[in-house]
Amino acid sequence: MTPDALTIAVEAANRVSLADNGRDFREAVRHFRHVLSAMPDESLGPVSPDDVRRLHRLADEVIEHIEQYLPQTNMLDARNLVDAIYQIRGLLEETARYRLTSMVRPS
Repeated sequence: MTPDALTIAVEAANRVSLADNGRDFREAVRHFRHVLSAMPDESLGPVSPDDVRRLHRLADEVIEHIEQYLPQTNMLDARNLVDAIYQIRGLLEETARYRLTSMVRPS
């Protein structure tokens, strides 16, 4: 993964932590999911074990923010945010899987 890709992920996670209202928070979570969805893309370069660990830490931080925010939301927003947690976890698994397949793929 290029350093720029990791920087984008860090910035997206920071956006979640800095969001100060419901709409901004939901949009920041959506943006973080979008950034994670681009991580397995080959154009970002190989994903190292350190990169995967960093992404997991960022995702854990974002999920923690979501869990802290949940009590403030209505039922529909809460459901969407819980769904976002599952999607983030799935995207992390996909990134880890991509890393493993890219390591064994012949050049």
